[in-house]
Amino acid sequence: MKRKISLVLSSLLILSPISINMTSCHNTEVPCKEMEIVSFQPYYSSSDPTPSVEGWEIPDGFEHYHDLVKGAGDYLVDNISSISYKSCSKDENLYEGQIEKLGKNQIIMFEGHGSMEKFLGGDPYQHSVIWTGLSYNDEKITEDDKENSRIVDADGNAALTMYFIDEYVGDLTGSIVYLGNCHSGHEVTLAQTFLNKGAEAVIGNSDTIQVAYNSLIEYTTIKKLGEINKDTNKLYTIYEALEYAKSIYGKNDAEKDPYAAGAEPLLFGNPNFRLSI
Repeated sequence: MKRKISLVLSSLLILSPISINMTSCHNTEVPCKEMEIVSFQPYYSSSDPTPSVEGWEIPDGFEHYHDLVKGAGDYLVDNISSISYKSCSKDENLYEGQIEKLGKNQIIMFEGHGSMEKFLGGDPYQHSVIWTGLSYNDEKITEDDKENSRIVDADGNAALTMYFIDEYVGDLTGSIVYLGNCHSGHEVTLAQTFLNKGAEAVIGNSDTIQVAYNSLIEYTTIKKLGEINKDTNKLYTIYEALEYAKSIYGKNDAEKDPYAAGAEPLLFGNPNFRLSI
């Protein structure tokens, strides 16, 4: 039987996925709050490629890449006593009450589609957005959210923007965010909005990313946060966890797939953030 570890979060500076019941304990004498895992997969059933690249095979025990998000959460819950699930959303759109689940002391995982889009109001630049799972013309989308560029048209799809996060997400102190969407780290504004809410760190992708590579990197990075790094005898930092995942599957998706865009998962915020015993 695996030994469960009780966690205390390190008190570290803020940076920019599953929601874990986390707490920021400032010293070992203060009781830790539990962490929550929150995950969002609005396109869970619609995309699951057959592995075509050597080295990107699905790990043992899984049948589909889209099961790896919950697999990472399950690993942490099974091995760390202070971690539990708050929400594991599959095939539910991000517009109706999902984003409001985000809060303090969570491990937050997104997996789905994203793109670069222009906003209303004369901004000449494109910015990173996350597709919600709804069409832009869906009657659920309010005109107010459209007019204020909280929701934008992404090739007919309703996509949430940094303004949506700013309007509807509360305090994220002690949380980390993994944005497993295309272009989520193409430029800094989306990640920075999560950081401005108090998140410790955010990981986002630099370009259009191969689904298999994206799922494997996200799974491995989140899982490693619950393991001891033998070189430091401490739990992996978020930087160490991401770098470990890249050492297995490639720094970017073109290392093993020459037809890929060369998308790389990028870390924003505090590279030294870790869960600590």
